[in-house]
Amino acid sequence: MTDQGKNRKARICQKIWVESRKVDLHLSLYLGVLPILKEYVMVFQLFGLFHKA
Repeated sequence: MTDQGKNRKARICQKIWVESRKVDLHLSLYLGVLPILKEYVMVFQLFGLFHKA
């Protein structure tokens, strides 16, 4: 395998294994935080603290 081929293989492996883990981490963080944030907002809407005109 040429040096260029080895570099290409290393870049592809980097994208597949390392960067996909970063994406998975971000998605799991958002999926964990957004329902909590939604519940927090709904509680304050119940008490009428938001959207007072």
